[in-house]
Amino acid sequence: MTASVMLPPGEADNLVTHDVILMWFRRNSWRWEKDPDYCDTVKKTPPYDQGTRLVDVIDMAILDFLMSNMDRHHYETFEKFGNKTFLLHLDNGRAFGRHSVDEPSILTPLKQCCRIRRSTLLRLHLLSLPSFRLSDVLRESLSQDPLSVVAPLLSEAHLSALDRRLDTVLKAVHQCLDKHTDVVYNDMEDTGQSSDWKTL
Repeated sequence: MTASVMLPPGEADNLVTHDVILMWFRRNSWRWEKDPDYCDTVKKTPPYDQGTRLVDVIDMAILDFLMSNMDRHHYETFEKFGNKTFLLHLDNGRAFGRHSVDEPSILTPLKQCCRIRRSTLLRLHLLSLPSFRLSDVLRESLSQDPLSVVAPLLSEAHLSALDRRLDTVLKAVHQCLDKHTDVVYNDMEDTGQSSDWKTL
């Protein structure tokens, strides 16, 4: 499937490409495999040392893991907004490939940095409940596609994989909460303080 992004005139020149691979990998050496505390270095490196950029990248990693996108080379931001921007998740062409395979390395930013937005965690928790399961929500959404009767965009196996992967994400968050006290970044209040899982 191919999609186009429409930007206002001149805005394409304001896009900045950030290389995720350079952040977590170096040539053929996997930094995070050799140094489990590598995120401590990332946290001290601009633009991840301030603002929400780090949790932005972790949000992106969670999304990539859920849809099994193993080809995330980079992301874009708008230059004129500086570090108060948002991530543009372009190039998702390898998403929803093999439904039977989960690639744990995609969750490396979450597992090593142990940070997640409170709003993200609340939504993921909601989508794990039997009455609002991620696969059911997505199935309902995709049913609005006129072509779904002829050729569904996602198979039932892919939808089931979403629930399985979501469970993996939540387990990773639980493991972080067992080891750290500052896991949840509270983006829902002005205090900027962390929130405990139990308060969700």
